Amino acid sequence: MGYLIEQTLIKKLSVVIPEADVQVMDSTPYTLLQGNGKNVFVPIACTIQIAANQTTPYTGFTHLHLTNTQNYGVGNITASYAINASSGNNLTTGNNLYSMLCNFQASPNRFGGINANKPLEIFFDAAVTGNGDMIVNLLYYII
Repeated sequence: MGYLIEQTLIKKLSVVIPEADVQVMDSTPYTLLQGNGKNVFVPIACTIQIAANQTTPYTGFTHLHLTNTQNYGVGNITASYAINASSGNNLTTGNNLYSMLCNFQASPNRFGGINANKPLEIFFDAAVTGNGDMIVNLLYYII
């Protein structure tokens, strides 16, 4: 499958989100891909890591989401990570690699979801406490 990435059918993006932006992602979604209003960014796989500069794990949220609709409710979500998927109920540094469930919706889980030609954003569904940069690794394709 590596040939698909080399031929640019599947794109890869790695973004380091600064701590100050992570701490407000419940009220200010972070834009991963800006777009031009004509293309749809569809996530295939998304993983999250917390950088080594963390001293306090991120807690206080239920889900971390991706959306490409600029709407933030169920039905507009393209990928989700549930906090209870971690045994510690947090996002912490170290060897932990957290994976999002792409194109399944938030609870209750449904197959699929809406996709629109808006920026691809990442956000928390509630305020978080904690610190440290967040590393997002994304595989996606453009329609």
